Amino acid sequence: MKPTLNRVVLHIDDDPKMTDLVTKQLTKEGCDVVSLNNPAQVIPMLIQKDCRVVILDIEMPQINGLELLEEIKQFDGGIQVIMLTGVVTTTNVLRSFRRGAEACFF
Repeated sequence: MKPTLNRVVLHIDDDPKMTDLVTKQLTKEGCDVVSLNNPAQVIPMLIQKDCRVVILDIEMPQINGLELLEEIKQFDGGIQVIMLTGVVTTTNVLRSFRRGAEACFF
C-alpha cells in the first residue's frame, strides 16, 4: 500500500483576493489549501490540519510575516515556509532566508 502524502498547504495573507488566487491555482495542482486572512490563527490551524507547507505574506497589518515565520519555525522547524510578497526589498529577502524560509517569491 502506498503511503498517502499530506498535501495540505496553509496560505496566510491579509488580502482575500490573494488567498483566493493562490487557492485556485494550488487546487488545480491537486493540493488542499487552507487560507487565512488572520495570522493570529496560524498555530491552531497548523495543529488542526497538520500542514507541512506554509505560504506566507511578509507585509501584513496584524503581524509582520517575518515575525510569524520565526513563530512557525519555533513551533516546528520542519515546516516548509515559502514567502510570497508584493513588497520586495533585499533586506526582507535576506531576513526571510536567515529566519528559515525555503524560498521567497514576489
